[in-house]
Formats: sequence, structure tokens, C-alpha cells
Amino acid sequence: MGSLPTIRRSLPLTCYFKLPDQGMKSYAVLSRGTCFLTPSLGESSKNRVHILASAHVVSPFNFPQYFTEDWLSFVSQSDCKYIIHIDGDTTIELENDPVHHPGGADVSALRLSSEDVSLQKLYEYGTVPLILDDKQTAVRKTLLMVDGFEVTDDDSDDSSGDDDDFFSEGQSNDNDDRDNRVHVHQIVESLVVSNNLANQHLASTAATLTDGYCGAPICRQDDDLRCVGIVEGTVSENSKETSFHQCASYIPSPHLKAFLEGVVER
Repeated sequence: MGSLPTIRRSLPLTCYFKLPDQGMKSYAVLSRGTCFLTPSLGESSKNRVHILASAHVVSPFNFPQYFTEDWLSFVSQSDCKYIIHIDGDTTIELENDPVHHPGGADVSALRLSSEDVSLQKLYEYGTVPLILDDKQTAVRKTLLMVDGFEVTDDDSDDSSGDDDDFFSEGQSNDNDDRDNRVHVHQIVESLVVSNNLANQHLASTAATLTDGYCGAPICRQDDDLRCVGIVEGTVSENSKETSFHQCASYIPSPHLKAFLEGVVER
């Protein structure tokens, strides 16, 4: 398996939680997904970049319609921490103060802890903040690509750690519980198939996206550093629109830009 591309458009995000009142002595994995960087839009912004991710990955306890585990009701925002595992033991920590979309859209904005130091690490790793496309890039048959991470069991026989396509999150800096799943980077070609709603577009994909892709940026193939939206999930097989089954549902970039300008940076 080849190495990750030199340019990193997306990053693997893991949310950990700990409930001392419930007897938990160490952090455990709560959720996983993909996230990406985008530059701040205004000069008055306190941060140089924003981290965009899916709200149901950032705060799954706010989405009981998606998750049925009873114990999740015990988890609150203050119990969480967010880590980006960029390469082996190298991690980036995020502030635990996510901003959620006030209208309920499945997107959240987070901040880097120690932004200058964290950005230096991310830039050395090849991470590039993506520009949110100003256009309503919803023209049908527009060629796109999803740049994200699949979450899967680590069944690799190679324990040398030389293949940097894999990011193991078995243990965090403060001795989190072991977890053998990994983020596996993938780029999936896609094609716009529906633009009927201003805040939700659909794209067919060359492979069905798994849960780990939630929060992944969707970029133009003809300008792959311009983000046209963020993945929120896939169309259920129970949908009446059978032609859209398993298509990727994404929030288009103008909607993301309005969220940053009108809420996050206000």
C-alpha cells in the first residue's frame, strides 16, 4: 500500500471521553471521523484557521436519533477531548469548545490548542487549509473527490509501522484504553447528482462511504484545494428516492462559509 499523498487535505479526528463518576479511570474512544482545516475568513478572527467536522462525530450525545446506546446520556461536552493523530505518536490536541451550527446542520467548528505550535506541526506534515468555494458548485455531473478516512479494524500483519496510510489510536498521551481500530486514508471519486436543496447536495461515489468519512471535505477534481462541501453521511437504503441510495450527502461550501462568518467569527 502506498504512502499518503504529499498534500494532506483531510485529517483523522478522534473524540475521547472519560466519566470519573461512572468509575472510568482513563479515556476511551467515543467517536471517530474526518476533519479538515480552512482559513479564517475575517481579519478580526481570533484564530488563523478553523477545524470543520461533523457535529454528530464531535458531540454524538446531541444526536439520540443516530445513536441508541443508553450510556451515551451520561456523556456531556465537558467529558470529552479531541485528538488528531497525524503520524505515529505525533498528535494534535483541539480545544474542547466546539461551535455547533445553530440551525442544526451537521457541522461543527473547533480550534487548535496552542495554534502556532500545532499549525507548524500540521504544515510540516503537509496539511493544507482548504478554501471554501464561493460558488454554488452544484452543477450536476461536476466531478468531485471525497478525501477522508475509513475507520476499520487493524488486520495488518505488518507491525513495523512503516506504512503511514495507517494511524493507530490505541493509546493517547495519558494512557487511554487500547483500541485496535485505525483510520485508513482514502480518496473516493464522486459526481454531483442532486442540487435540489440549498443546504444539502448529493453526490454518487465510486465506493460507498463508511462512518469514518463523516466530516470529510469534498473537493473539485479540477481544483483540488477548493472545498465544495463537507460529508454528513450517506442516503439510506430505506429512502424513497431509490436512485440516490448510498449517495454521499454533503453540506455545500456557501452554507459552511455563512456558518463561519455569521456564527463562529462573530
